Amino acid sequence: KVYVNGEETNRSLPLWFYYFEFPVSITVINGKAYEDSDRTVEITEGLSQYVYLKADEVPEGKVFLGWIVKSGDVTIYSANYAETAEFYLKNEPVTVEAVIADVLEEVVLTVTTPKPGDLATIEITSADPSKYTAELIDFYINKSPYTQLTPTDPFEYGRSYTMQFEIIAAEGYAVTGDTVVTVNGDETYGYGGDITGYEKQRWTFELPVSITVINGKAYTSSEYTEEVEVFYNGDNLFIKADEAPEGKKFLMWKITTDGDITYNHGDPTNIWVGSASVIVCEAIYAIPINEIELTMPKITVGSTPITTVTTESDLYTVEIETWYHVGDTRTEMLPTDTYEANERYECRYIITPKDGYCVGNYPKVSVNGKTGNTGGYHVGTAKI
Repeated sequence: KVYVNGEETNRSLPLWFYYFEFPVSITVINGKAYEDSDRTVEITEGLSQYVYLKADEVPEGKVFLGWIVKSGDVTIYSANYAETAEFYLKNEPVTVEAVIADVLEEVVLTVTTPKPGDLATIEITSADPSKYTAELIDFYINKSPYTQLTPTDPFEYGRSYTMQFEIIAAEGYAVTGDTVVTVNGDETYGYGGDITGYEKQRWTFELPVSITVINGKAYTSSEYTEEVEVFYNGDNLFIKADEAPEGKKFLMWKITTDGDITYNHGDPTNIWVGSASVIVCEAIYAIPINEIELTMPKITVGSTPITTVTTESDLYTVEIETWYHVGDTRTEMLPTDTYEANERYECRYIITPKDGYCVGNYPKVSVNGKTGNTGGYHVGTAKI
């Protein structure tokens, strides 16, 4: 049934429908909205259309961080980093903001430097938590293959480490390439981030080498006056033995570097260690042997070189190393050579003292009761 002004009627009537939209407001904080992609026609309201944004010029000391939607159902394209962006306007008011933040001039952080044996966890303290804080990401060893530490891994002597961490700037602040970031006074360097690309930072530190000196002391220089307190890879370590006990003399330094043993017969002396973790230097003393008595078979013309020599002492052993024929030239004899009449020969033999003893300086050596001329060196095994 159709009623016109309250009366029923059967007349046919045309029906008209009108559809129209009211413009909705567009609010841009720290920027402007435009109706064209060239950004020449500014607008503050609009109807179902693309809206083109442009941030205001960033004041000195501040930085543009991106676009955010404060209200309204829109999605901003190129919202991060780009100072020009766009969105499609629907049928409701919208408010967007170009986020502008103060550049942090400096970020000052402190940590308790790890000690050997500490686990790979650390607390980072901010000098101004109202503006920024920092969170640990991880640690890794500064040596190929650059092993990443787990929180249960201990730090080791003589290692160089890098701590990776992220700075979390408070609202209204940002870390940029102009921000000076320090940890314990050391300037760090950025390697990435999700906002400005500088939030992630690296700090490198080194732990000292473990130094143990037995029967002596370690010094900072060849003056041997100031004892060393901390020693790092790449430093020269100067060592000097204590005065030898009565009746003994300095024999040598036994130097154990990460399990590898070397010997140094000089004192005082210095060592350079490129990448050691643990060094043990031990000055070894011994009782000098100043008289050596040997018995050698009689040399006969036509016989081959003598191979045995004996001694009655239980402080050392002796063995023949080489025979030489001494003429116009000094020639080593072969095992098949023979002694000839009216020729001069020289024997080189090795004295090996037992543990706790050493060959003294220029010892008196007698062979078959006759004292001969000797030469060579006197520590450890002596060639005479």
